[in-house]
Amino acid sequence: MAIEQELPQDLLMEILSRLPVKSLLRLKSVSKYWFSLIQNPSFIHLHHNCSKKKDCLVVMRHRNDCDGNLILSSVPDKTPTHDLFESFEGLNLKDVNLIASSNGLFFLAHFYKPKFVICNPATKEFRILPDPFHHARHTSHLGFVFDPNTKDYKVVRVATLYESDLTPYDAYDSPYVASDKDLLQEIPIDEKVHRYDLSTDCWRKVDAGVPKYLPSVSSYHFRNSLNGVFYWLYPCDYPMIIGFRVLDELFEEMPMLDISWLDCFPCTLCTMNDSLALVVQMCRIEPAEEFFDFWEKKEEDMSSSNWLLKGLDNLCSGTLKF
Repeated sequence: MAIEQELPQDLLMEILSRLPVKSLLRLKSVSKYWFSLIQNPSFIHLHHNCSKKKDCLVVMRHRNDCDGNLILSSVPDKTPTHDLFESFEGLNLKDVNLIASSNGLFFLAHFYKPKFVICNPATKEFRILPDPFHHARHTSHLGFVFDPNTKDYKVVRVATLYESDLTPYDAYDSPYVASDKDLLQEIPIDEKVHRYDLSTDCWRKVDAGVPKYLPSVSSYHFRNSLNGVFYWLYPCDYPMIIGFRVLDELFEEMPMLDISWLDCFPCTLCTMNDSLALVVQMCRIEPAEEFFDFWEKKEEDMSSSNWLLKGLDNLCSGTLKF
């Protein structure tokens, strides 16, 4: 009698959800039933929840000295020789950068052109995304996130439009690439927001009002995402956190810590234990020492500025993700 006939589906899913991805890939060939079960979105979601309880994978990014290709190595390795991309046939990794990761998927972007790739190092599968609608050469912000509401992976691109982008040429094949110096001499005339859904493999325009201060944010990509929301710091006279909610397609503002001296110290935004967190690099003159303060956001409400200072003993059981 087949195993799937002996075990209830819920029990079988519970057992399989605890296995690593490489084992699941081998088990997909057991039967058509197992193949469809492992491919089922509900099982994938269950497997992801189980994987979150395990130790996370730390990835080190560097470049091949010979061809300049991107190399990603898992840590802890004594030597960074194991390239997570070594078996990706047909994937050109020259002039690309790792933008973000989510649930084991990596999002890559070309340095000079609006070309993007989503890849899975565990399954050795990758997808080259179709070209975005607009040909603007300067991508000011990129984000890659898993949306728990739709159980789908999404990419958000904010492109800054300059006057030179209106010239009639093929931006993808043109040898001309605008440098940062060239762009500084131009005045941005518009901002375009596009969203890509992995389930449909297509882009669509987003009618979101882009904040007027967005182009001046130094971060090229959204480094942090949580529960379908992108977050990044906006350094200005009154520091704040900017959020883009994928489900509602809205930009939001969140007040920072209500501390007068906060703008005097370097701050880094991250996630910790499924919460937004702020790492502040502090220093003391007497006695001379440097240390870190960890502040955790108590609610997801963007209008709230309720933060909780966490001690080092509270961080031992958590995982910081930058």
